[in-house]
Amino acid sequence: MSSAKKPLTVLIVGAGIAGLSTAIALRRAGHQVEVFEQSSFADEVGAAIQLPPNAMRTVVKWGFSKDRARLELCGAALTARADNLEPLYKGSFSHFSDKYGSMWYSSHRVDLHNELKLLATEENASGIPVKINLASKVADIGPRVADIYSGEVQNFVGIHPDEEQRREDFQASSSREYLLETYKDFNPVLLRVMEKVKDVKLWPLLHRPPLRTWHTERLLFIGDAAHPMLPHADQGQAGAQAIEDACALGLLLEGIESADVNSRLKLFEKVRIGRAGAVQIFSRYGQDQADKVKQEVEKIEGWKGAVPANQGEFHDWNFSWDVYSECQRALDDERLEKDNEKDKGT
Repeated sequence: MSSAKKPLTVLIVGAGIAGLSTAIALRRAGHQVEVFEQSSFADEVGAAIQLPPNAMRTVVKWGFSKDRARLELCGAALTARADNLEPLYKGSFSHFSDKYGSMWYSSHRVDLHNELKLLATEENASGIPVKINLASKVADIGPRVADIYSGEVQNFVGIHPDEEQRREDFQASSSREYLLETYKDFNPVLLRVMEKVKDVKLWPLLHRPPLRTWHTERLLFIGDAAHPMLPHADQGQAGAQAIEDACALGLLLEGIESADVNSRLKLFEKVRIGRAGAVQIFSRYGQDQADKVKQEVEKIEGWKGAVPANQGEFHDWNFSWDVYSECQRALDDERLEKDNEKDKGT
């Protein structure tokens, strides 16, 4: 009689969206998970975050509650010129559930964070509850989260190049005067909104070219550490790609032993690096820069098919990608390759 496989012991640095999502996925895969977070969550800050269909399909399977996370439905989008407010894109998302398997939602970071933390640590759920260690100075942690109080909250974000290249301080304050000077060429309607601002925060958005590898032996980078995103794709993909990373890890590490970790991390990279790298490139440019996107995306190893050239095509490519089927395909290919090697050896 064979004994059950011993669960892996997994240490995760950072209790952000990527860290907690990975903890949930690996817990569900039967492993023992411990998370180390530098902050104590005593002075949390943050803003809104998007949960597009490719992320929602995954978290719902984890038992994610839209009510507990206080999600808001994103039913439509409008993109307009900043100077004269001329519409550049206008679209309804009412068909997303039928087409992509989920609607598009937004959440405040603290609500999303609390729901992920609950799913990771609750006692009455599948797998071993995750242990979270706060105030553990293991590595730098970037974005944090913030409480949202009762009442209505509107989130306004202004994005601009930073010539001063400020340090990665996610709690840096600025002034209304700086805000108005930065966007002085915007339409007066928008400037009047900015004049009402009392509290201005600077949140660095950083970019680097896609990496060729995310892991070395048993150490793996995921989320923003592996593929930082800029917001120009208007798809809310930084958090969504972290959730895809987490789900893929859970699926590919389920039922394995310690000796298989390195080979499965290589398989994880095969599933994720090309996908996340393409989204990184899309995130660098606006929807009117399709030629630049095409030039860079076609350089990605394994890229197949046409490169999305507009908002609708990007929706189709991005939201239709299914982490479950991609991981299953990778596992099937691995199994077939091993069977072929056995046949050659006999």
